[in-house]
Amino acid sequence: MTVCADMTKPKKGETLKDMASALSMLDYFLPNEEEACMLTGETDAAEAAEALFRAGVKHVVIKCGGRGCLIWDEKGMERLPALENVRCVDTTGAGDSFTAGFPFRLAQGASFRECARFAAA
Repeated sequence: MTVCADMTKPKKGETLKDMASALSMLDYFLPNEEEACMLTGETDAAEAAEALFRAGVKHVVIKCGGRGCLIWDEKGMERLPALENVRCVDTTGAGDSFTAGFPFRLAQGASFRECARFAAA
């Protein structure tokens, strides 16, 4: 279980219910743990991913920092660990790099899981 930091209160009052009509139009949503938990009100990343999927997002990817990511689609949930034996020097921009790498592979025709694995590298 991945428990989110105590960041479950939306900054401007947004709730999953408020965002449901927009979320239902998303094919892919890539929040980090704190963002996913804040939006859904959940304290666990897996529960947040499920809530986002049930709100209509077709492919949910929750970025979990050095632990990799959690993905959820019609096939269910899967945790994809970070690469092993890689020494991280600086995480600045890691989330941005993930968010850039994912659609790059998607545009090349890769599967949902392949995109997430590539982005995590």
